[in-house]
Amino acid sequence: MGIEDRDYMRTPAEPAKPKGAGLAPWKLIVCVLIIAAFVVWKMGLISKFFPHGPVNVNTATMEQLVALPDVDTKIAEDIIKKRPFNSVEDLLKVKGIGEKRLAKLREKVVVADPPK
Repeated sequence: MGIEDRDYMRTPAEPAKPKGAGLAPWKLIVCVLIIAAFVVWKMGLISKFFPHGPVNVNTATMEQLVALPDVDTKIAEDIIKKRPFNSVEDLLKVKGIGEKRLAKLREKVVVADPPK
């Protein structure tokens, strides 16, 4: 008679994925960044690296000193070694701090009595 069933058999086409299905790589990256920012904020890490107000050079930690503009670890170590300071101008005694660097630091630092 005629045509056999196998002549009409075709593999079914894959159903089309709905648009927006799955997690695009950029969406995953954005989610991770948002979660990381939330964790950093909740742990209070921002205030450690970006202190509010001026830093007391007589009591500041290494991390607080390094967060200041143009202060690297070597200068921060020298500041800690030469404590206590009586005025902000005393920072000129620190190797690596000249007039230009001191001008950048003037508004960011204060000199207060060290804790006793």
